[in-house]
Amino acid sequence: GIPQTYQAFVTCVSQFLSDFRAKLLELEKVIMKQEELMSLAMLSSKLQPWFDKVQTVHSVYVSGVASVSSEDARQSSSNCFKAAHLLDILYQALFELDLISLVDKTGRKNVILEMLIKSSQP
Repeated sequence: GIPQTYQAFVTCVSQFLSDFRAKLLELEKVIMKQEELMSLAMLSSKLQPWFDKVQTVHSVYVSGVASVSSEDARQSSSNCFKAAHLLDILYQALFELDLISLVDKTGRKNVILEMLIKSSQP
């Protein structure tokens, strides 16, 4: 079966993507009204923090979930190993983001912290 830690992680990723979609819809409504000027550079600037967050979440997914299936089949088939590996990757990402938190204003640390807390609850 699928580890509960994975299920909790998927729920967090799903919520994150819903929030991202809401931001995109909000920007789309502003653009459709055509009441204010919105250049591609302005749009890119508004979305850059989200791009950084998406990249971070994707990196955690690749390292914490997708890479497990390509490792030693016996060891990686254990749900305990899978859960521990994902939590370790989330912790490492949080630690790295905490080191740069004074200069990083994108909120990536908050996203990963929330994912770590919620994924470790099951």
